[in-house]
Amino acid sequence: MIKLHPEMGDSIGAELGLSDEQRAIIRYHHERWDGRGYPSGLAQQEVPVLARIVAVADAFDSMTSKRADRGAMEEEVAIQELLDNAGTQFDPEVVKVFVAMRSDRRGDQEHVDGKTVRRQIECFQCQ
Repeated sequence: MIKLHPEMGDSIGAELGLSDEQRAIIRYHHERWDGRGYPSGLAQQEVPVLARIVAVADAFDSMTSKRADRGAMEEEVAIQELLDNAGTQFDPEVVKVFVAMRSDRRGDQEHVDGKTVRRQIECFQCQ
């Protein structure tokens, strides 16, 4: 059932009249950079950039949130997990920007503002 939720969500999105771009985010946010994800086994640039961004944010949220069967992971450990999986599970450029933004929030790395993020997204979409 867990692997069906992207397709089910896409169907619900269609019924609600969401755009193709919005539905692609829902459908492909569990695809992996190396092509071993689901539901379609897409790889790298085949995965829409917004789905790649949501994949990183979703994984970070999942790791740092308390669940019924486990506690929340420390943010630093979750960041390291993202870095360890950049280039296999996650788009390495998306991870790089995400980590920079998280670091900026803590004030210990270069500043990444909204304009920089928008430029990065536009750059991803050009690829």
